[in-house]
Amino acid sequence: MSTNVFIAERMASTTDGALLRSFQKDAAIENGLLVVKGALESGERDLYVAGDVAATTDEIYFVNGVELITDSTITKGLDDFTNEADKPFRGRKSEKHDVFSVSVAACTPISTLLVVGNTVETPATGNKLFEVNGGAGATASFVATIVALWTFEPLGRAIDMVRLETTKSL
Repeated sequence: MSTNVFIAERMASTTDGALLRSFQKDAAIENGLLVVKGALESGERDLYVAGDVAATTDEIYFVNGVELITDSTITKGLDDFTNEADKPFRGRKSEKHDVFSVSVAACTPISTLLVVGNTVETPATGNKLFEVNGGAGATASFVATIVALWTFEPLGRAIDMVRLETTKSL
């Protein structure tokens, strides 16, 4: 089972479709990871090429290909958090004040563990949020505060999660 999970808790994108995009990538990608919007796929009018983050200033979207209700009794789709190569998936753009959770595995910690109160931001490269301590984020396109670490336990499966509140999103 994949361990990267994305849960949209209180996000503007749940009611504002303009914050959602359809993407396709030439490699498999797990939910909760980051992509950037490339060109339209050939012959498509609303399906974009999903690119890799190449700078902290890149506008990012969170991969969210499978819907998951936060009720831990729901198990449908729990093994479907990897979006297959060359298949469409959804990406969500976060707005300031959004609250959502991603797997701890979708973040790169400063040391061994993420710390509540620290922030995560757009990485310079890669597809995982990068933890920072203190006043970083001046040039980052996305910054969120780590508000909680928790465990999602659907049917006894333990997935370490981090709840984030967006403080900056371009």
